[in-house]
Amino acid sequence: MSPHPALSEEERARIDYLVPMDHPFDFRPAPEVPRYPETVRRNALSNHPLLRREAARHHQLPPDLVARLAADDDLGVRGLLAQNHPDTPAPHLLRSFLEYTGPERSHLTSRPNFPTEGAGRLRRPRGP
Repeated sequence: MSPHPALSEEERARIDYLVPMDHPFDFRPAPEVPRYPETVRRNALSNHPLLRREAARHHQLPPDLVARLAADDDLGVRGLLAQNHPDTPAPHLLRSFLEYTGPERSHLTSRPNFPTEGAGRLRRPRGP
């Protein structure tokens, strides 16, 4: 499997894989036993989106990794970061809310940094 931790980035790059986009990018409680920071950093810096998604679930990412993952090309990485990191920047939360339409989307509006100014425009219009 391409995200196996024993593989190097070069070995991983030689494996053909499909990144699923139909999985929910939802909140997960912080683990009781913290993950190893070096493993989280390695995953966040990986070229493999599934490893970056794993890192984005981490609740205690340092600011440099939050910024990096918030700018990631993969919607799953950005969505998981928005759902799980308590210090996700307001612009990223709004972008994730607008781009991600899957389960738990409404949870993003309850995140601490979710922008509230102009939030009324995000509501669906009511029918006649």
